Amino acid sequence: MRFLTVLLTLFLVSFSGIAKAEILKFSCIYHEFSDNNGQHQFKQPIKFDLLWDTSTNQASQIYKNKTKGLRVINRQYAISFIETLDLGDVIVTSIAKQTGLSVHSRNIIGMASQSYGFCK
Repeated sequence: MRFLTVLLTLFLVSFSGIAKAEILKFSCIYHEFSDNNGQHQFKQPIKFDLLWDTSTNQASQIYKNKTKGLRVINRQYAISFIETLDLGDVIVTSIAKQTGLSVHSRNIIGMASQSYGFCK
């Protein structure tokens, strides 16, 4: 009986880390942007949150009480969140892992822009 208890305990300890899900939240703020007319300051900074479930690799953006599903690309130095719009254009938010510096790129034909800020 004791052997069975020890074996069950080892099994539970060994596999307890597998099912741990972690939801990471990034609060992003952007104060300046550039477009075809140069670099500018926002009158009001753009703010939004990104939520990333690391166990499923699912992410969403929360902006003005709306939620959008995003694709995640997680690499060594940066994480990128990609939104694909209905017409095929994309919006990419990239965050440097060490510094939190971020670029929010709107790749929309006729109105492309990049916003610069940070996420923490």
